[in-house]
Amino acid sequence: MQKLFLSLFFSASVLAVQSVPDEEAGIVNVSELNSPDTEYTPFIMPDESRIFFQSNRAGSIGFSGNFDIWMSMNRSPETPLPAFDRPINLGPPINTPGFEGMPAVREIGFESWEIIFASTADDETQRTGPGETNLYRSLYRNGIWSAPEPLTEINTPFHDRMPTISVDGSMLYFSSNRPGSYGSDDIWYSRFDPVKQQWSEPVNAGSSINSVASEVSPSLHTDGITLYFSSNRKGGVGSYDMYYTQNTSPTINFPEYKPAANLGVPFNSPQDDEYPSISRSGDIFYFSSNRKGGKGSLDIYRANVPHYAKPFVILTLKGFVREAGSDRGLESTIEITGAGHAYRIASKPASGDYSLQLHNNLLYKIVVSSPGFESQETYLDLRRNNVPGTVTRNFSLLRDSVVASSMEIVVFYENEKGELLQPNAVYQILPASMSEKILPFQSKRGIIRLENLPRDKEQIHEFLRLSRLTLNASLPGYENVQYSNDLFEIFENSQGVLPRAEIHLLMESTVSATEQKNKQKEIELEITPGGEILASFYFPHNIGNRLSNGSADKVKTLVAMLKEKKESILVQGHTDSTGSEKRNETLSRSRAEYIRKLLIANGLSADKIKTEWFAARRPAVEEKDDASRAKNRRVEIRLFNP
Repeated sequence: MQKLFLSLFFSASVLAVQSVPDEEAGIVNVSELNSPDTEYTPFIMPDESRIFFQSNRAGSIGFSGNFDIWMSMNRSPETPLPAFDRPINLGPPINTPGFEGMPAVREIGFESWEIIFASTADDETQRTGPGETNLYRSLYRNGIWSAPEPLTEINTPFHDRMPTISVDGSMLYFSSNRPGSYGSDDIWYSRFDPVKQQWSEPVNAGSSINSVASEVSPSLHTDGITLYFSSNRKGGVGSYDMYYTQNTSPTINFPEYKPAANLGVPFNSPQDDEYPSISRSGDIFYFSSNRKGGKGSLDIYRANVPHYAKPFVILTLKGFVREAGSDRGLESTIEITGAGHAYRIASKPASGDYSLQLHNNLLYKIVVSSPGFESQETYLDLRRNNVPGTVTRNFSLLRDSVVASSMEIVVFYENEKGELLQPNAVYQILPASMSEKILPFQSKRGIIRLENLPRDKEQIHEFLRLSRLTLNASLPGYENVQYSNDLFEIFENSQGVLPRAEIHLLMESTVSATEQKNKQKEIELEITPGGEILASFYFPHNIGNRLSNGSADKVKTLVAMLKEKKESILVQGHTDSTGSEKRNETLSRSRAEYIRKLLIANGLSADKIKTEWFAARRPAVEEKDDASRAKNRRVEIRLFNP
């Protein structure tokens, strides 16, 4: 799992300290934020729209030497270079005459934020808390900051300070010198329990991050994986240097970090370089330093994130899965794997649309499959995508069918009793033939043969989509029957197995109005709602486009009743347990689609109908013999509110 995940930073782990040219580093003093006093602990909002920091500059609420939290707006967040306004003091109730600093801010709504910051519990602040410095929380809504409250589960009698919080509010990192630390200050983390509405007992981040020296100013990127911090450990460039690491197990509850690496030169200098804060894009970061050339004791600087230390960002992968050469969406399974990450999602049945979020900087394998269609495999390379955004991948699947140079369509004409009839029938296939032909019968089965077809699967599919079959049949004592459909739809009902398809058509006998009315009453009684199921249609073994004897009589009466319903209609296809899972999946779908087409043909709006299919996963009865299996070969009609 970890090999590819760590490859992003592999080069950084080879050398203790890396370096990039000054022009590539792009380090600049953000002069409009700095003063002759101290500007420290910058926190940049992910979109660079605002920056928060602590300063003891003139205009602070506190006495000389005490710090307040300040904020500046960026007038040009969409341009390469920011244009910060004159910083403003956040004022009460955040700032007091005492110490306030080290802010971490996250957006919780439109013009609404949560801030967690460090302060003291003393007479100057009038705050409660056990320690030397504590963490406090305040919410900004409707232009007002709420009264800060202590994080009682976090605070101890020791220094608890320098917080950073994940964008979803679930993880909090901070620096503390509490017992259990490796050195004078360590980085700790805590998880928020949404049920108990409290923070868990803090856990030391471990030896991959902490050392016998001091680790301070953690900064968690919006990816929730990449962590930056500062340390005065041995082997650095100056007193405090900036470091970076990554959580190699983001899918488990306890993060496991790779050994931290120095951010390198010229980002780190012989002086103190602390509090890195990185933009969402992962391209820019802000930090504090007392390096030469500044305006005050500590100033705020801006720089380009070196390529070896870029964080992960979240990208949205979206698109659709459709049948090749058609606009029909497919419900499919999409499996995406890469460097230990594994996702399995389904596209929507009607539209074929899908969407999910992925980490960048990984090579993903994508496999798309749908029953009755050939699976498709491809790769998605996100190793150079460092900016959040949307990646679109659409898929077109070919039907998983056997292709032959000749195919046939078998037409069955049946009466209400299921008896085969042999009417006078003609057929025409457009645009191949402009004249009608007499439909030949063999054993009361009409046979239409398609000869000399190309062997290429895509060419045959194109031919089937462009061709349309019409049938006209008459027989004394029965109503005339007309039928028209494109060849691709016809062969689709063959459960994906070419070269043979079947068409089953009902020829209704001509009866008196009184007989018809009495017949309708009998049918209405048969399909009166009983429980959740309005009606059930039953199918012969292995057939998806022909009903068992008598079932077809329900359709017209059912449609008349459903038209009066405000709810939508759910058509659910099922099979018995015989046959392979793949075939049953296709067969149950064909049965649901067949009933859907019957309902539409009898006047029900297609917009009100939704189809589902379950193969043999939802039996109506326990299967003991063929009679019980026949009760599972069905389509059920239900009502639902979308």
